Amino acid sequence: MKSPQILPALPLFLLGLITVVHGQSCTSGQLYCGYALENMGWSKNDLIVIVTNDLDPSQGAIDHPGHALYQCLDSEEEVFYVGYCNQGCDAQGDGYDDICNGK
Repeated sequence: MKSPQILPALPLFLLGLITVVHGQSCTSGQLYCGYALENMGWSKNDLIVIVTNDLDPSQGAIDHPGHALYQCLDSEEEVFYVGYCNQGCDAQGDGYDDICNGK
């Protein structure tokens, strides 16, 4: 009796393991605020993983990944952590690098 209850849930469980959000395409080499990447499809958790994989992650960026700066890689679907914007990050719009406030 318990097997029929587990089996219908199994495909949903497997779907969760297969579904990974990489975000939408970004412009190769361009700098992005974390919140801009979230608006493009990356999740907050995706950004936290990127920050924690850095050799010198900032606790501020882990706590507030939307206020960190990231750069799009050549693949146009992957980004790497550049640094944390202590005074917030300012999106400059399409075609322009985002910047940290106060610089």
